[in-house]
Amino acid sequence: MAHQIIKQPNGMFCIFSTIVDDFIKHNITEEEVVEYELKNIIEDESKKIRNIIDQLNKNKKPYGQFTMSYKEYYS
Repeated sequence: MAHQIIKQPNGMFCIFSTIVDDFIKHNITEEEVVEYELKNIIEDESKKIRNIIDQLNKNKKPYGQFTMSYKEYYS
């Protein structure tokens, strides 16, 4: 895990990055934590999806031996 959500003594939250070994967010609400985490998840998943599409466009097999083609399914 690249970071941890930590509850502060004042009831707010902060986020600690294990990559930079320091806090990257302070005094944020629950909703701000959710928004921050979802933004990161969306960015990470978007990169994965674009990588799969890029591999398919280059006629590679992003799913290894389990990569299916349209023709294989309908043959």
